[in-house]
Amino acid sequence: MKSVGIALVPPILLGLSAWLIVDVFGLEIPEWVVTVLGYLFGWPLLLLNPFIPASDSPNPSAPFIRNGLYLVAIIIDLIAYSLLIYGVLYWREKRNPSHKLNSGMA
Repeated sequence: MKSVGIALVPPILLGLSAWLIVDVFGLEIPEWVVTVLGYLFGWPLLLLNPFIPASDSPNPSAPFIRNGLYLVAIIIDLIAYSLLIYGVLYWREKRNPSHKLNSGMA
């Protein structure tokens, strides 16, 4: 359970820090940083883009659908990076069995 918590914390902290830097503090960041962060964290939007209605859509529920899909993209991003971090931590734990012997937990 501890490793699941560790796997969830970094993606959440990265997202919160990006939000604080850009929206709250209003700091100008270079265009290349925006591009890199867009590729790292914006890939779920590329997957969901065909389903997102246009802003000039006559459907009255288009804003709700659009916001719901943005929320789904955030959840997909969080799950994917959490699973990636959990997998790396699990792999490192299984790869280094001497750590358990040295810590007295054998």
